[in-house]
Amino acid sequence: LEDQGLAGRTMVMLPIVLRYAMLLFFPARLSVEYSPQFVAARAEWSLAAVAGAAVVGAAAGAALAARRRSPAVTVSLAWIGATLLIVANILVPTGILLAERTLYLPSVGAALLLGISWHAAHRRAPAVAYACLGVLLAAGAARTMTRNPIWRDDTTYYPAMVRDAPGSFRAYWTAAELARQRGDLKESERLLRSALQAHPLAWAVWQDLGKLLYFEGRFAEAGDAFWAAWRITGGSAFQAQRAIASNLQAGRADTAEALLARARAVRPGMPLELLLAASDVALARGEYLRSMTFRRQAAWSFPDSARFWSLTAAVALRAGNCPEVLHSIGRLRALPDGAAPAARLDSAARGLRCAP
Repeated sequence: LEDQGLAGRTMVMLPIVLRYAMLLFFPARLSVEYSPQFVAARAEWSLAAVAGAAVVGAAAGAALAARRRSPAVTVSLAWIGATLLIVANILVPTGILLAERTLYLPSVGAALLLGISWHAAHRRAPAVAYACLGVLLAAGAARTMTRNPIWRDDTTYYPAMVRDAPGSFRAYWTAAELARQRGDLKESERLLRSALQAHPLAWAVWQDLGKLLYFEGRFAEAGDAFWAAWRITGGSAFQAQRAIASNLQAGRADTAEALLARARAVRPGMPLELLLAASDVALARGEYLRSMTFRRQAAWSFPDSARFWSLTAAVALRAGNCPEVLHSIGRLRALPDGAAPAARLDSAARGLRCAP
């Protein structure tokens, strides 16, 4: 849907008209997830798009034809069309191709249409109409009773997503997390890569892949994954920091410095994550005073954070800057959670012969 105009969004949504019809009138196949590529999204003509257009045309024709002889049919069809138009991404893109929860309001029109149809059948063959009604009510009740339990909690919802939506990037992504929780990291990586094949612009999947690769010590690959997430999110400082840290862990200081320069060009205000990343790059270059300066900026931005004063003191020790060491330790002692790190840094300061 991104960058698509009215005509493009209409083309994307035409094949989904068939799914609307099935879910409203014959919901035998339900799914907790309808993301790509379980539901294909392409702004081009296809057999499904032609069929969807035919359904829309037939419904519009039926509504017009029935407006005098059976206005209730016209109202029912108009209700379905108008309420679907709200969620169909045509007038306003919502980012959700299809979700069953968006069909409650259109289902009112579908129920009215079924009621009208049953009334017409009842006038011709009452016994058959009642028998059909009984079968439909029993089938609907059975479907509800067997389907509702999957929404109980995460332990039922996520496995259902994997079963319901094969090929969906979210199903692969969910299965990858379940595999990770089982300790099967190889399978988790395979599933994450399958999710990215289905939807390459899923930045959160790139992030999870980066975390998995980093945990396995594959730092260069992790850096590439985090940087892909950075590109997709349009310059997240958090993703840039992770990409830079991973490349530094991989011994690719030149790459890390180049990524830092690109990230700073996008975020010239130097948010906290980039301050810390710049400090790490300077530290890897042996530029201890420069690294200390960046960390001190972070500490002054968050003066109540023991973490940042600890980081500043640690690099000040490497720079041999006793005044900054003592100042940072003093700030730590004044914080509720700073006593333990201050004690550890005290011994290192004495080794450097830094005395208050």
